[in-house]
Amino acid sequence: MKPVGGTKEIKVDTRIISATNKKLDQEVIDGNFREDLFFRLNVIPIKVPPLRDRKGDVEILSKHFAEKYAKKMGKDFVKLSSYAIDFLTKYSFPGNVRELENLIERSVALSSTNIILPESLTISMHKKRRWVEGIKGRRFDLADVVQGVDLDEILSTIEQGYLKKAIELAGGNKSKAADYLNLSLRSMRYRLEKTDSVE
Repeated sequence: MKPVGGTKEIKVDTRIISATNKKLDQEVIDGNFREDLFFRLNVIPIKVPPLRDRKGDVEILSKHFAEKYAKKMGKDFVKLSSYAIDFLTKYSFPGNVRELENLIERSVALSSTNIILPESLTISMHKKRRWVEGIKGRRFDLADVVQGVDLDEILSTIEQGYLKKAIELAGGNKSKAADYLNLSLRSMRYRLEKTDSVE
């Protein structure tokens, strides 16, 4: 290579590791990513599944982050209870590993003991917020019942939101989306036929 402004070629030995959460082959087709750069980078692709598909890694990563932040914050060794691990394993982590790390860091910081219990985790509130506000920007509140609500319309909106999200996460694969929702493929297709906004 020749440094900018230089006149002499310099030999270098480098390896480039890059990461993305996008499907670059599709981005190339859509004209959003340079084809020549894609082929330069895509020599040995390594696909890392999202954390929700690697449940066995949740415990290992949780313990690692707990130890990391306990040491960073000058706390005694922090342990996660088996109940906390079970609680974390059942969560889908839409924010992937970064969400898990932030959650453990916050829990270590706020914990007054050296053991993290399920109630020490703020995951349930966070999960509820994403679920409630993530459907067409709407918020559903049980307190609204006293004012009168359209239950069928609410349930339909929620169902459409889940169907759309599952299909998005499954990359358009309806069979996989059905698995995410614990539905049969036949039931999935029937529900999709009821709505115009998901198909």
